Parts: sequence; C-alpha cells; structure tokens
Amino acid sequence: MHTDLSYLNEIADGNDEFIVEMLEMFIDKTPEYFFEIKKSLGESNYEQIKSATHKVKPTFAFMGIDKAKPLIVEIERNAVEIRNPESLNELIVELETMTTEAINELEQHRDKLKTN
Repeated sequence: MHTDLSYLNEIADGNDEFIVEMLEMFIDKTPEYFFEIKKSLGESNYEQIKSATHKVKPTFAFMGIDKAKPLIVEIERNAVEIRNPESLNELIVELETMTTEAINELEQHRDKLKTN
C-alpha cells in the first residue's frame, strides 16, 4: 500500500465529494508532471526538473504517499547539483513507478466512494 488518506479524510470532515475531487485531481494531473519532468530531462533542463518536482511534493504529502518524499528530495537535489543524469533518470523512473501504483490505489478508493 502506497497511500494513506488519513490527512485527506481529516480535512474532508466526511465530505466524500471533496475526497473524490482531490483524488481525481491527483490522478489526472500527476502524469502531466511526469511528462514535463521526463521531457525536461531529455532537454537537460535541470531547473525545470526541480521546478516540476517541487510542484508535486505537496500533492504526494496530501495523498499520504510518504515513501515518495525521499525520492522527490533526491531528484530536486540531483537536479540542482546536476550530478548525474543517469542517476536522475533512475530516480524519476522509480518515483513514476511508485506513483502509478499509488494512482491505482487511489482510483480504487475513488470508485468505492462514487458507488456509495
């Protein structure tokens, strides 16, 4: 399990419609960030990688994807220091894989809420 929706449930205060809206936003928008990050890596645009990665950081926290935090921090640090493009690519792929699995969980949770 990659997600923990405790925080989202707490701030939603029983509002399932709000939860569904937040889940759908993450499910729809996050792949767009990865497209931007991978495109930027191909262009060696490290500042854009850092910027796009920084944008997704709060959404991962919001969805309780705590295992992503160290990866995001490392991607940002690697992009700033421009240390190793191959290593950066591996980190991005690892984060994207984790995100895909989290999105699958979130879609199941969203679908349950929509049928209730």
